[in-house]
Amino acid sequence: MLEDFINPNELNALHERSNFAERKAIAAEFANRINNYLADENICRFAENFNNGIEPELSDLETNGYMALGEMLEEDQVQATLEHFNQTPCYNTHLVAKSDGVGRTIEAGADKFPFGSFRQEDVVAAPHLLELANNPKILAAAASYLGCTPSLYSMNAW
Repeated sequence: MLEDFINPNELNALHERSNFAERKAIAAEFANRINNYLADENICRFAENFNNGIEPELSDLETNGYMALGEMLEEDQVQATLEHFNQTPCYNTHLVAKSDGVGRTIEAGADKFPFGSFRQEDVVAAPHLLELANNPKILAAAASYLGCTPSLYSMNAW
């Protein structure tokens, strides 16, 4: 059981007493230990070779912090996603919680603000985005970069 391997109280205490640089320094070892545990328990969904045939792109990811994915959606999928966001209220800052609380569509003045964000439930409801987030190429890149099985924590759109 993972709780026997990682004591949440000890992990929280370690986080509280560590600064960002210290947490970053131990992150790789921590990820390796978790990955080894998952492999020993036959939990890991990915083969040991995470790269899934995308070695050139992974080099860019390691070097630049990003990689070119190429076209991942068909034109009609892009249009459906764009239409969804054009009809969905947008909030006037990078986080809905930090906004003035007024959702505005493009027709209702959303374009008058330099930045806008969407509620997470509206992002998740957008056509094709969940499928895109779970695309094997994206999952392989995330797994390779992180060194562990990725999990989707949240989805945001600005």
